[in-house]
Amino acid sequence: MHTPHKPPYLTALILGVALIILLYGVIPTPAAVAGPGPAPIPLLVQPITHPNADQETAGRGTRLIGLNNQGQMVGRYVDADGLVHGFLLQGDPTLPEAFRDIDFPGAQGTEAFAINNQGQIVGVYFDAAGLGHGYVLDGDPADPEAYTPIDVGDPPLNTYVSGINDEGVIVGSFMDAREERVRGFRLTGTLLEIFDASAEPTDATIVNGINNEGLIYGGYGEFDPILGQPHTCLAYALDPNLNPISRFALEDAPVTVIMGINADGVMSGFYDLDAEDDTQGTHGFLLFGDEPVNPIDIGEGQTVISAINDMGAFVGFNNFSEASVGFLALTNPQRIFLPLIARDANLTP
Repeated sequence: MHTPHKPPYLTALILGVALIILLYGVIPTPAAVAGPGPAPIPLLVQPITHPNADQETAGRGTRLIGLNNQGQMVGRYVDADGLVHGFLLQGDPTLPEAFRDIDFPGAQGTEAFAINNQGQIVGVYFDAAGLGHGYVLDGDPADPEAYTPIDVGDPPLNTYVSGINDEGVIVGSFMDAREERVRGFRLTGTLLEIFDASAEPTDATIVNGINNEGLIYGGYGEFDPILGQPHTCLAYALDPNLNPISRFALEDAPVTVIMGINADGVMSGFYDLDAEDDTQGTHGFLLFGDEPVNPIDIGEGQTVISAINDMGAFVGFNNFSEASVGFLALTNPQRIFLPLIARDANLTP
């Protein structure tokens, strides 16, 4: 059984979070939603907010979205002027100097979605017309030369770069103007591959990341063409040959999305019991191999688990209807090293 080595930086972060929890308290331990399932997973949870985030206004706040094995985290926050900024968090989350803003040069807003173990960051920035463009940040966030734009499509319309692994393989989603739907892409050096997670020509493919085994994951289904909200969405995972190895829905939910898969196949994400109202019934989840689903609810708001690393630490955010609050959570370590079990379509554990 593979047991990854914890780097000194992550060990220090874990000890620091444990000390913060002892000193300042924690968000309440999550409880499972109604229905069959295992006992709640023991968690250490630390709420995290960016020092410049507007935490008082609904729809703003802080979201943690990406996490690597060194304990570096990325995400986005909205400031008091309503501007969206990406950020890198490295170190003690209670110290303002641990946060570095990520702002693509000249952009109207920037978000950071993923960070690999080399510290390369990917995300999206928005131009004056409100269109999204992907980017890769390789270096100092304050250096304009460290940013490389990524656009896919002819013409390019809304490219989101959502994942990068340690080999530098990039994945994301884009609006295909010819097909009139959202599709996935994988960029390996100069080789661009376009793919769809569903054979249905009207389904959108949302790509949320790629791990170091080359597994690509996200959600696919029918989306509102104006609001971008999913009507129905199944979680999926594809192997390195872009063949499906997993498709499923949880708890009869109309929306299930995989946000992360670590080296041991542990899946993280969220499912929504009310697709018409994203403030109701949204729960995070962890899937450990063939065990039943573990619903994760952090605090009193709606929960999304955005990423999980190879040590079993995970990040996410909650409270869609209020200002979002990010969190870092540490799981019971002996539960995290289990193989990936492929799941059938519409499987309810």
